[in-house]
Amino acid sequence: MIVPALPVLPALSATGSVRPRGFARAVGVAVVLSFAGGFGAPAASSAEGDQELARAAKEILKDHCYQCHGRSGGSGNPNFNVLSRESMLHQKPSDQRADPYLKPGDAVGSLMYQRVRGIDGAELMPPEYVDDDARLSEDEIALLETWIAAGAPAAVTPRPFVSETLTLTAILNDLAGLRADEVDYVRYFSLAHLHNNPKYTDAEVRLYRAGFVKLINSLSRRGDLYDPPMIDAPADAPRSGTLFRVDLRKVGWDAQDWRRILGEYPYGVRWTDSALSLLQSKIDRLSGRAFMGIPYVRIDWFASVASRPPLYHHLLDLPETTAALHQELNVRRQEDFDKGNMLRSAFGDSGVSRHNRVVDRHPSGTGYYYQTAEFNGTFGKRVATRFPLGPPEMTKNSPTMADFAFEHAGGEAIFQLPNGLQAYFIENAAGERIDEAPIELVFDPRAASGTPVVVNGISCMSCHKLGLISYRDTVRRGFQLPVADAVRGKVEALYAPQKTIDDRVAADRRAFINAATRLCGPYLVDSEVGPDADEIDLNAYPEPISSLVALYDDPMLQESAAFELGFAAASEFDPRVHPELLQDGLAPFLDPEGRIPRSLWTQGSENLFHESLRELNRGTGVKIPPIAD
Repeated sequence: MIVPALPVLPALSATGSVRPRGFARAVGVAVVLSFAGGFGAPAASSAEGDQELARAAKEILKDHCYQCHGRSGGSGNPNFNVLSRESMLHQKPSDQRADPYLKPGDAVGSLMYQRVRGIDGAELMPPEYVDDDARLSEDEIALLETWIAAGAPAAVTPRPFVSETLTLTAILNDLAGLRADEVDYVRYFSLAHLHNNPKYTDAEVRLYRAGFVKLINSLSRRGDLYDPPMIDAPADAPRSGTLFRVDLRKVGWDAQDWRRILGEYPYGVRWTDSALSLLQSKIDRLSGRAFMGIPYVRIDWFASVASRPPLYHHLLDLPETTAALHQELNVRRQEDFDKGNMLRSAFGDSGVSRHNRVVDRHPSGTGYYYQTAEFNGTFGKRVATRFPLGPPEMTKNSPTMADFAFEHAGGEAIFQLPNGLQAYFIENAAGERIDEAPIELVFDPRAASGTPVVVNGISCMSCHKLGLISYRDTVRRGFQLPVADAVRGKVEALYAPQKTIDDRVAADRRAFINAATRLCGPYLVDSEVGPDADEIDLNAYPEPISSLVALYDDPMLQESAAFELGFAAASEFDPRVHPELLQDGLAPFLDPEGRIPRSLWTQGSENLFHESLRELNRGTGVKIPPIAD
């Protein structure tokens, strides 16, 4: 069999080109004049003008500033990088009284501009000991001022279009290069439609790659972190592609798990184009039909459904009760309570609990296990500062202690996975697993699930971006009731000194951050501006899984629909010439800013995505019947 050769895609992250030193000066004059309307030149479109200005500003900063304020940082700020807009926006100057490095819309309020101008007492940059050629000209300074006043737009390098032909050819070539015993276990995930959409910056696309890789590792009960290869990435930029190959064995999934995933998938397509149809047929034959006619799954859809129940529970193989989870993880809750082999805290303001909260930390077979007790009021035995020894079943052998047992209405658990990441579990008062927590107990201020309801998986991932969150106990020092010595002794045994709690939580947080950094750092790093992958500060980035989910869950613009339908440009999809589609739900696209709900696009026996393909004569839908629980 002859397999078509796969064209090598260029690295998809922006890379800087080497320019003569005079280039920035020449471009600076031209751009300043064009923005000032000089020489009667016609005004560029806003987007084109912003990009021209952004590229010129970037060249000036690269010529004059990057050598000292680049990958290795400068002025005591190791993450500060003048070629990274995010760095200049978020990294604070070492002098906390100073203005921010970059304040879009306000040049004089930006420390970077103050320094190149030498105003407001700022140290003149570049400093005197640097070669005179390093100093900025008046034209270059004026251009930076114009750039900041325009909002300091980021320079965006257009990404090459990745067609469906390229995607299917990459999968076919990859399958052809695998051993027969490997083919049964590999599956493919694509982000080509996100890569093709210029709405998303390179930094956002890097974040979405990191979100997918973090998610599949957060759904794995295996002991090692798994970095799936990107099969269409160039050798010198292996994490810059659009297609992930995932070996199901590496994350503990099997063919039935994949069948369950496909049963939810709304984007299966049989393309009308004969060349694409032939590629699909060849893939079907090579895969032994394990793909069931769906060669790949989109990473944004997968993130949205696999980070929520029921798929979150299924892929992680979470049991239906807390007791069973404890048995799996070797958490000996009663023994830890009896012997004081746990750390307990109680406090009144967690930021998510409606009332007071109790947190227990137990050792487990995989590392750490934290479990909360949540309350549906602050009266009677629902006040942990007065009744600190619950829950009742743990004190049943001691009537004296039972008098001081709190009564909670549910709880949440966080436990360390064998690979160092975290998993989550929500229970009701009976210790049964539930999909979401009652809103009267806890709420999600970030609304990661789309509402303030805490949904297991996605809400927890969003909140615990850096792992465990610090908390302060109010019981150990504040429990003043006249009680028996046994009760007071048990309180002191369970409620550890604050430093002990802080040290333990900090160590557990470091373990999570180390694992997440090792996994996500290589995807987040910008190869041009740094920092190095192992120096990535996760706190400087949005949480990647919830960012990918929010992207998918948001209402859709016409341009999003165009790229999801496989067009090379948003302008190629004009719903106005398709009355049937307008009537079915695309009428909002008549307005350039009009949006439709994602659910309208994907739900139904023949969803609007599939109807659009058929109406446009591009393809027909492929739907796999769902598996009933």
